[in-house]
Formats: sequence, structure tokens, C-alpha cells
Amino acid sequence: MVKAGSTKQGVHARTSVDQARKSERARELKKHKKERANIRVAIAKTGSTNTDNIEKLLDLERQLCGLDEPKFHVNVLLAKQKNLLSNFDKARALFKKSSKPDDKASLDRLNVTVKDYYAKCAAIRREADVSEVGMS
Repeated sequence: MVKAGSTKQGVHARTSVDQARKSERARELKKHKKERANIRVAIAKTGSTNTDNIEKLLDLERQLCGLDEPKFHVNVLLAKQKNLLSNFDKARALFKKSSKPDDKASLDRLNVTVKDYYAKCAAIRREADVSEVGMS
């Protein structure tokens, strides 16, 4: 078997131009991979404390508890909720890895935001339980 970096590919010999083109393409792919990773990091940082996401999550919680009319099937609502919560988890993991003081402050803000979200969810569930008891 021929190694990936050798001058033969199958039975045909590769020219030095082809070798240079292949190595250039490999460098380019490596650069693009780093750029995509940086873009993912930037998106996670900017979207993590978005209050719109918290409002969406609270709306989903109200629909799941039966306080609001569900716009979608329950499985769809659960998938949306899981997706939005995973964005917060990704941001939290990203901030934990970082050693920058700004990221540590962002992690603290994110933790407070998520803690507040769970407190509001508990209040929504209590409200749903009270409304169920009142109806029966």
C-alpha cells in the first residue's frame, strides 16, 4: 500500500505540481477548520445570554405545562427546549475552559441567568398545578 504523502497514487506517478497542490489544499482545510471553530465560539458567546432565548424557553415551558395553547406537538416542544438548553450548556463549557477574566464574569452572569430561568420554570409548574387543582 502506498503512503498518503508518497509520489505514487495507485499506479500513476504524481507530479511535483500535484504534490504541491495537495499540500496547499491540506493547509487550506486546516485553516478553514480553525476559522469555523472560532466562529462557533463567537456564536456561543454572543447567544448565551440572549434574553430572547430565555423568553422562548419560558414560553415553551408554559406550553408544556398546559398554561398556554401548544403551537406544536409535545415532542417538538421538548426538542426545541432541549436545543435551546444545549446552547447554554455549550456556552457554559466554553466559558469554563477559558482563562480570561471577561469570560469568568460571563460565566457568572450565565449561571445567574440559568438559575433565574429554573426558578421561573418552578413558578410556572406551581401555577399549572394550582390551575389543575382549581379545575377539578
